[in-house]
Amino acid sequence: MARYDAVIIGGGAAGLAAARGLGRLGARVALVEKEALGGDCIAWGCVPSKAYLHVARRLRDAREGVGLGVGDGSQEFDFGAARAFVARVQATLARQDTEEVLRQAGVEVRIGSPRLLAPDRVEVDGKILETRHVVLATGAHGVPPPIEGLPDVGYLDSRRALQLSSLPKSLLILGGGPIGMEFAQMYQRMGVAVTLVESNPRPLPREEPEAGEYLLKLLVGEGARFLGDRRAVRAVRTPSGKGLVLRAKDGTEQTVEAEEILVATGRSPNVEGLDLDRVGVAHDGSGIRVDRAMRTTARGIWAIGDCNGLYQFAHMAEHEAGVCVQNIVRSRLLPFLLEHMHFRAVAWVTFTDPEVAHCGLTEAEAKERGIRHHVLTYDFDQLDRAVIEGRPGGLAKVLTDRRGRLLGAHMVGAHAGELLQELVLGVRKGMRVSDISQTVHPYPTFVQMARRAANVYYVRTVFENPRRVAFLRWLGGFGRGFAPET
Repeated sequence: MARYDAVIIGGGAAGLAAARGLGRLGARVALVEKEALGGDCIAWGCVPSKAYLHVARRLRDAREGVGLGVGDGSQEFDFGAARAFVARVQATLARQDTEEVLRQAGVEVRIGSPRLLAPDRVEVDGKILETRHVVLATGAHGVPPPIEGLPDVGYLDSRRALQLSSLPKSLLILGGGPIGMEFAQMYQRMGVAVTLVESNPRPLPREEPEAGEYLLKLLVGEGARFLGDRRAVRAVRTPSGKGLVLRAKDGTEQTVEAEEILVATGRSPNVEGLDLDRVGVAHDGSGIRVDRAMRTTARGIWAIGDCNGLYQFAHMAEHEAGVCVQNIVRSRLLPFLLEHMHFRAVAWVTFTDPEVAHCGLTEAEAKERGIRHHVLTYDFDQLDRAVIEGRPGGLAKVLTDRRGRLLGAHMVGAHAGELLQELVLGVRKGMRVSDISQTVHPYPTFVQMARRAANVYYVRTVFENPRRVAFLRWLGGFGRGFAPET
């Protein structure tokens, strides 16, 4: 029987990060993966989807280049070449996490289907691994809503949608969250007629209203169709392909047709075949239950990444892996000093063009909690670099408490995912807008956006406050000793 300090189940972002961390500390680690190293992210998740979004953005740039004297706007799209580009990106990134690379980090890779026999024993295709710790990092998968007839009619999930060998002429996307919006823009720019269906009145319902409304205007302006406040109740076959019967809030129904249907709604943890109930690991359809130290309900078993259902982002998976590694190290002699996850400033990014990004509280959440706050907004139209590069449009929205402490930050605009990070740090550390405003940001850059938004605080609290203006005018002696002009 093979013995290990830790057996990690799942070779995606979370499992790889935990395996490398423990291996480099000298632990004997087994990483068990039943498909391919890299998990969803590299094979059929964020890497190929963001690569295709890059292609779509370049398509838009090429078509709009005529205004800059570059080309005539008639560039044709070669989907085969785009597929080859995405494959090269995947192959390049996959080389970072081969079995050989992991072996050099002290990690033994086992390919097979695992199941838990006990908190300290894992079976992999008939072989028993004995271990002090088990780390579950099995990821999650898309789950279609219970729509009558959908299994018979057939549909794509996000995984299969990234493996198409040819583009459909038309696509009906169910779900207007981040995944649905990214696919909608990507396919629309590649020449597919897209219809996006969402049960809320606007897409991206978890973002600030301004962000969803702005992206919706762009998407529709590029030719896509949006049907909000509707739920799919039946799937049907039609002469032109497939269709969904949609029901509005007033009860009226309509049938929308397309060559293919893409379901971009909920996700559920990959727990099939693990026998979690046998070893006392609590779980449900939303994820494996963990505390803030990443411990499950069974001693010695941890769960990180998408499978715990907390935040299904690769960056959070890696962060949870780091907390888990620290706690495995401490658990033997320092169980009272475990590290805990902090969820106050989790960064969310939707990789549309332009990007949408946020962290911390929304304006609605601040109101619900009864927090007296300021809302600071600044438009990308006023940012010099955005105008120079032809990327105006969108805004930054920053929330502070009455004393200027950062509570939340939201952006829709060019490079929003990168620009947000300064404010993520501010929210995480409880910084004030003065910390941002008093930091010199080079001109002309996009990073000035954070400082410009922060400066709005002083416009509101100083220059638009008559008493403060009067006091500062008196303090500076402004206007004293001058005779009025005649």
